[in-house]
Amino acid sequence: MSTPYEKLIAAREEIDRLRANKARREATDTCFDSNDPNGDGDGPRIEMLCGSKALAKACQDPFDYALRLRTGEVVLFTEAWLLNKEWVRLEVKPTQPQRQSLPYPAPRGIDVRLSDIVWVMDAPEGS
Repeated sequence: MSTPYEKLIAAREEIDRLRANKARREATDTCFDSNDPNGDGDGPRIEMLCGSKALAKACQDPFDYALRLRTGEVVLFTEAWLLNKEWVRLEVKPTQPQRQSLPYPAPRGIDVRLSDIVWVMDAPEGS
């Protein structure tokens, strides 16, 4: 049974999560021009900004993704949000590869400079 303190902590964490999700959506929305020259929707614009089809898909379709940073770390993530033309926020999976993982857990996500991404993979463990 939860104590009142535990319930309060859980409620605060939920509020923080909801605020973060709202801020991420707003940040991603501000990265796009209001008109779409190709008439193709957000996908081409996201891809144009981030330079990767898999990363553009991660911004629109929560699933399993992986990327490698220039420094060698492999990051497994489920969603991405473009913060601006240089940075992307990743919702990191709780389980990371042992050999080349991040040095710290990132339960609230991680911001990555787009120029530091070497490759991005959609469905690294199959679909």
